[in-house]
Amino acid sequence: MGVNRYNLQAYMKSFQFVHNLRDKTREERFVQILCYNQLKHLSIRAS
Repeated sequence: MGVNRYNLQAYMKSFQFVHNLRDKTREERFVQILCYNQLKHLSIRAS
């Protein structure tokens, strides 16, 4: 069974979706780390 263009497009769409999802989680993790570091700095300064 050959790969037709519709299957290829569907595959690319699902791949992009997974890729976007992974990038989103990476960005969220980055933001969480930034917030955590800022909180740490604030708590150190406050004590």
